[in-house]
Amino acid sequence: MHVITKGWTRRHFLRSAGIASAAAAVAPLLPSEGHAAGSGLKRLILVQTGNGSILPNWRSNGSGAAFADGAALPELRGPILSPLDAHRDSLLLLDGIDLSTIYLSSTKNNRTGSTGHAGSSVLWTGRNGGGQKFEGDAGAYPNGASLDQLINDRIGGGRRSLQLGIWNRPIDPRQVYSYDSNGTPLPVEPNPQVVFDSLFKDGFPGSGVPDRKGPRRKRSIALLKGELSRLRAQLSGADRERFDRHVEGLNTLETRIDSLAGGPQCAASAADRPSVGKDFRDDPDATADAQIANIVQALSCDLSRVVSFSLAPENVWGSASSFSAFMPWKGSGVHTQSHNTNQGTSSSERQQAVADITTLQNWCAKKFAKLLSELKSAGLMEDTLVVWGMAMSHAGYHSNRNVPIVVAQGNSGPMQTGRYLRWGHYEQEPEGGCDGCGNGNAEGNETNNNLLISLAHAMGQSDIKEFGDPSKCRATGLDDRLMK
Repeated sequence: MHVITKGWTRRHFLRSAGIASAAAAVAPLLPSEGHAAGSGLKRLILVQTGNGSILPNWRSNGSGAAFADGAALPELRGPILSPLDAHRDSLLLLDGIDLSTIYLSSTKNNRTGSTGHAGSSVLWTGRNGGGQKFEGDAGAYPNGASLDQLINDRIGGGRRSLQLGIWNRPIDPRQVYSYDSNGTPLPVEPNPQVVFDSLFKDGFPGSGVPDRKGPRRKRSIALLKGELSRLRAQLSGADRERFDRHVEGLNTLETRIDSLAGGPQCAASAADRPSVGKDFRDDPDATADAQIANIVQALSCDLSRVVSFSLAPENVWGSASSFSAFMPWKGSGVHTQSHNTNQGTSSSERQQAVADITTLQNWCAKKFAKLLSELKSAGLMEDTLVVWGMAMSHAGYHSNRNVPIVVAQGNSGPMQTGRYLRWGHYEQEPEGGCDGCGNGNAEGNETNNNLLISLAHAMGQSDIKEFGDPSKCRATGLDDRLMK
């Protein structure tokens, strides 16, 4: 008779039961002891939107229950975030993150530039200049990598990262979000056809790759069940109870094997080439959808594991004519309306600008939700981390304090999602007035450096203790509030 000791693992149990050879086929799918939290995340997508937001409207939940620090997210009904409601259990809304390094005293020759739009180079780097000089201008790029590039160097396995957009490349060198380890800026590619053709320049893989190990593992489980039933009959009552606890995971294991067939499948073909090409500026809505499709194809075919997506670029882009087909936009271009939120000559002009920027942010939320839905449909969301950030909190004032952040995580990740978290007491009026709009951190707010550290930890990179400027870092980042 085999005695089942209380402290044994399933692997020890199966080996003792004399059926280790059958167990070997399924051992790779058994939970591994000491598995590092967060290592289940395999992909990272950073999404950024330019020209700021309207922070009170981002915080507002409309007719729904108000957000409360640390509490579960209620149904999302606000003017900006309502499109994300279907995904709220997978979300973290982070309120109170400052791009602190942009306010550090320094000469222009050593920093990225002024505040405002220049926060785009700080958002994912935590650095303010100090690197390569701008060509023909005083100022410098960040002196190190952005988060997407650091993660790609570690988990990409030689695959390239993607930097995508929906409009022209930035007209200002300060308005690039991604930088390699040398601080070299990596501008976006806004033409969806160019992106698709580059991804599949070596041809298409055809239909999805089958899981050849699955049938063998399922046969091994059937064999295990047969032998374990025979063994169970030989055990006493107490041992039989412990035995049952050890084998109850086999049904779960079968489910996991079945789910492999529903995981990411690469089935791209020439028919998937986007219809949007060099005319990408004519319809930003269609261009955004085409780039989202490119992201899903790239990740499904494992051609890339890290993506930076500028869903709405900084500074000058768009017009009333290009927006009116898909949103109730009533003003002029985005950049002009962003300034009109607090600089309009009349109250009605300012209020209309606030309404337009809120509408644009709601559209961005719809596209972010679409990205999450399509990742989920493709079997990718389970082990993917997606973060939506922006360089400014208020469109008109161009403040780099309290920038809104939305984190979406699959079930394999280590963060406790479905919550709203707030730091500090920073308040802002819809038309730009705020409590302490000066330089430095708002009282009690956190730095984006610490957020970047925790995002790296979530991607399994627990050795990262600093990100960007060391003076704004804490070795544990925001782990105490973000992680399970």
